[in-house]
Amino acid sequence: MKSNTYDLIIGGAGIVGLSHALAAVKKGWKVAVIERTPKPMGASVRNFGFYWLIGQQHGEHLDLAVRSREVWLEMIQEAKIWARKRGSLFLANSKTEADVLEEFHTLTQNQPYDTTLLNRDELGKYIPSLSSSTIETGLLSSTEIQVSPFQAIFQLIEYLKFKGVDIFFSEPILHVETGKVITSARTLTTNKVLLSTGSDIYSLFPEEIKKQNTTLCTLQMMKLKVHDKTKLPKLPIATGTSLTHYSSFEICPSMSKLKEQINANSPLLNEWGINLMIGTTPSKDVILGDSHEYGSEKFKNNNEINEFLLQEMKEVVDLGEFKVQETWNGTYLKTIGNTYFHSEVEENVHLVNGLGGNGMTLSFGLAEKHINKWMGISERPEAALI
Repeated sequence: MKSNTYDLIIGGAGIVGLSHALAAVKKGWKVAVIERTPKPMGASVRNFGFYWLIGQQHGEHLDLAVRSREVWLEMIQEAKIWARKRGSLFLANSKTEADVLEEFHTLTQNQPYDTTLLNRDELGKYIPSLSSSTIETGLLSSTEIQVSPFQAIFQLIEYLKFKGVDIFFSEPILHVETGKVITSARTLTTNKVLLSTGSDIYSLFPEEIKKQNTTLCTLQMMKLKVHDKTKLPKLPIATGTSLTHYSSFEICPSMSKLKEQINANSPLLNEWGINLMIGTTPSKDVILGDSHEYGSEKFKNNNEINEFLLQEMKEVVDLGEFKVQETWNGTYLKTIGNTYFHSEVEENVHLVNGLGGNGMTLSFGLAEKHINKWMGISERPEAALI
């Protein structure tokens, strides 16, 4: 029988909320997660499923990501989450992109990025069908992890249930105050409340959200069914637009030149916020994306963006015959100028949100940081990669 009294009640069953539930239950807390929809439907299941250590800049981003990687590896084993742990590839399709990759490799030797520069022949071991003859250089990063966005969250939920976390679906939270949460179905008492409801956060404490420097971002992605499976890339692929999308690459002297070239030669890449990435699912389909349109949630796919993504993909890899099996939008809240925002709106009522596209990469580390702080435990020393 489920309880009415908890140490922690979490609003939102996305990766941020579930990560806090995991960190808390590990400490012996009695935890409940409340989700307004029948199942997770937000950005946590509408993404690539990529953990991207290499995209995180030095400082808090990187420290949280390093710890998150350790927890992902634990969960992959304990919760039986499908994963590829072989890393990722960044491809250079121009001399300037190659310069950025080479600079990054040199400048991050003392950082926890494990990178190797590859020539075209070496890239062929991972990508059977490179399209462009201008791709001569790539950067292999061994630290990235890919999970299935369509499976991982649900596998994590089942693991948390097994560990004793109560999870209530189809229950909107109607009211929150210190020590109390009222849903559409019940009234619960608690020591702490954490609200991490993604882009739906405006329904509770709207005035507090207005104070935060945030924006909505809508992305577009698609799934492709490829006829010849031998053409599938063996690692997730990121391209030159990813170099401008991830802040970690800003340390590279050639980055300003790359941005100038993209503005001059491919303005649509910036207009639609294209971050071209290619991954393979457990069922050997291809996930392709994505775009980033800021300011409001868009409920319909832009077919021009989809066609543009497909054309950009063909310039990188030749997948042969394929069929667009599915397209979708995802929406998340991004904090401008910061990793995320954390606000205590009432005593022991916390809002944690605005991680942007970094939820899969940062959430486990961020959750442990918060739970340890609330328990009065000093922050753990910086973790080493395993």
